[in-house]
Amino acid sequence: MSSRSRSSSRRFVAAAAALCAAALLLSAPGAADAGELVVVVDRSEPMGEPINGESRLDAAVEALGDFLGRNAGKFDGLALWSYGAGRCGSKPQRVTSRRRVLKALAALRPAFEGVAHTSDALVRAVKGLGPDDVVLVVSGGADGCSKKACAEVAGASERGKGPAVYAVALAVEDVRGLEELKCIASKTGGRFYHAHDVDELRRALGRIEKKVGYNLEIRVLREEGKEVTDYIRTRYAYQWGCRVYKSGTDEEVAVTNVFPARFHLPPGTYDVKVRFGTTEQWLRGVDVKEGERVKRTMNFARGSVVVNVFAGDDEVIGVKRIPKLLWWCDVFKAGTSEKVDGTVTFPVELDLVVGSYDIKVHYMGAEKVLEGVEVREGKTRKLKADFP
Repeated sequence: MSSRSRSSSRRFVAAAAALCAAALLLSAPGAADAGELVVVVDRSEPMGEPINGESRLDAAVEALGDFLGRNAGKFDGLALWSYGAGRCGSKPQRVTSRRRVLKALAALRPAFEGVAHTSDALVRAVKGLGPDDVVLVVSGGADGCSKKACAEVAGASERGKGPAVYAVALAVEDVRGLEELKCIASKTGGRFYHAHDVDELRRALGRIEKKVGYNLEIRVLREEGKEVTDYIRTRYAYQWGCRVYKSGTDEEVAVTNVFPARFHLPPGTYDVKVRFGTTEQWLRGVDVKEGERVKRTMNFARGSVVVNVFAGDDEVIGVKRIPKLLWWCDVFKAGTSEKVDGTVTFPVELDLVVGSYDIKVHYMGAEKVLEGVEVREGKTRKLKADFP
């Protein structure tokens, strides 16, 4: 059997395995609740050149088949674009059915007289996509038809509004090709990887998997239901962050200050701490399972509570620190012992995240508990604590 036949056999076996794996992921509860994954593959003449005993395209197809087998089920949609089969102006080919994508990927062949029109393919690929979608391109060199590929793709993607483009340069030697792909990735909010051989290609796809194949997503809402997004990070990064711990421990396994916070985690149970401004919230016991994507939303919209404290007919006003703890106020999540705030100043004035709380007011050895106090967004709740 020729090396070309052996390579083709391996590609079809890999595609079949990927198809089975993707089918299992698609049947899993909670799978496929993200955006669209769009794979763009260069078929132009350089992709027919040898690498590790096979063509660059054969290597790319086999590695991408494995990648899709692990990740296709994590997205709402899947599409494949291939380009470089003809001269400038030739339209790239598109396949959108999940099962057809894997078969079409395995059937790709190098076009030995084809010219890479990377810009045209990527502009078409990103059209109509949003920030939750992902584009992955594997290229063998510079755009042979346009010298403005980066600007054209970046303009079509509109960073922050369109998809991020993750670009892999496979055994690319020319500087223009490398800089072009690097620029496209940077301008769209994606990442660039230079793979010199098959092993580096697989490692690059593994790194991309950790970026786009995430299985835990934390979204944060602030006032009026507005979502905290990563563009604010450049101004106020110190004010927020998301940390993930093994459940019930202080062992930190992941951290980010970009929202939405997205993590690629091994299956297990985790505690998640989110800080926004001066407030922290926890999500405890979050189960992450193989082939599923977990989404959680945390609401940091705020309201206020004022508690006027009376000793008989007289209102207690002021701060008492000495003698120690003559009076104070503690705030807990309703029905729990988890303290979220407190003060030693009366009247009690609290700025709290929307939710339900138990407020314990201590005065001269006595205690008054205000249970189930509901804090609503933008509203001030006024309460009274009487101590006879």
